[in-house]
Amino acid sequence: MVKLMKFVVLTAVLCCFLPTTVTATSGDWGEIERCPEGEVAFGFSLKIQQEEEDGAVTGISLRCTERVWIYSAQGSTGKWGRQFMCPGMGSLRASKLRVKTKEEGDVTVVTNVSVFCYPNYDQDSEMRGHGFIFGDWKAMELCEYGIIGLQTLVSNNAVSNVKFICSGWRPNWWDR
Repeated sequence: MVKLMKFVVLTAVLCCFLPTTVTATSGDWGEIERCPEGEVAFGFSLKIQQEEEDGAVTGISLRCTERVWIYSAQGSTGKWGRQFMCPGMGSLRASKLRVKTKEEGDVTVVTNVSVFCYPNYDQDSEMRGHGFIFGDWKAMELCEYGIIGLQTLVSNNAVSNVKFICSGWRPNWWDR
């Protein structure tokens, strides 16, 4: 019974990862980074590396409060671009990745990120990052109560996979 209780508490603290739709496994997973307790992400930014005929996302950051940005692993090159914020009191609720498999060694790289804001998660609430137009969009993944963190896999200086962490609690302001 004690072990079961520890598991339940651990699940409540760790909550849930959105399932990744990218199959990249090589590289190094960064640390899991979370918003401060009680906060959900309401904005994001991408770090982009432009190459001659190619490019990739080399970092992803989430904005949790007016002063707090969180980052997981990121490549050493690239420049941070535009900051995307949900309107009003909105929060990030769903995401999808655009990925491309590079032919040399079958390396998968993230080329763009798109997020959807609460209270809607339809085309009207989509905020598409300033990444690239090549690659294929993967399926949208939904966090019922918002995104609270992330973990990135970096391979060859580019983000090759992302796990967004979903909130497991319903915020007080949810029904506003």
